Amino acid sequence: YSCTKDQYCLMVSGPNMGGKTVTLKTIGLFVVLAHAGFPILAHDALLPWYHSMWFDIGDDQSIENNLSTFSSHMSKIARICQVSDEHTFVLLDEIGNGTDPLEGASLATAILAYLIEKRSTIITSTHYDQVKEFGKSDPHTLVSSVEFDIEALRPTYKYLPGISGGSYAFAIASQLHLKKEIIKQAKQYKEENMKESQKALEQLEKLQKEV
Repeated sequence: YSCTKDQYCLMVSGPNMGGKTVTLKTIGLFVVLAHAGFPILAHDALLPWYHSMWFDIGDDQSIENNLSTFSSHMSKIARICQVSDEHTFVLLDEIGNGTDPLEGASLATAILAYLIEKRSTIITSTHYDQVKEFGKSDPHTLVSSVEFDIEALRPTYKYLPGISGGSYAFAIASQLHLKKEIIKQAKQYKEENMKESQKALEQLEKLQKEV
């Protein structure tokens, strides 16, 4: 499944352990290998020729350089935003992670909007509802998800284009034997703090999962 010619950003959502980062790394590896002359392990593949490729995956926090997880990511992304154009390929894993969720999600949305305006090719992953809402409403973004079997607590390795995926943090925490009273309290906190748009998105994800 591929994006349309007007879609520059692929947004992958879904739970932890669902395969988002592996998906990003696999795509990135294939793009690099293709530029080195290696064939793509796919039935069919059409790749542009990129002048530069930029990856922000993993955690490079450093005591020596006084970098936290967030500042490490932001230093890379700041550089990416300075040099990106229509011939740039960008991978951003868990964009906006490592800081206040509202500010992180707002930064992530603004960064993606900027890179889309530059017509860079972007593949990103996110848990943030605000970022997924942006992706759903933006004509240049394809929202997708990786499927996850909650009962078996393992990924199904199925890619679902056009469908955003929930994080299923409570279900995973329950499977990992976190106390039920803690999860119950967490659900109450979540319900109290969710906006109507977030509730609508979560309901949509549940309906899509059922379908």
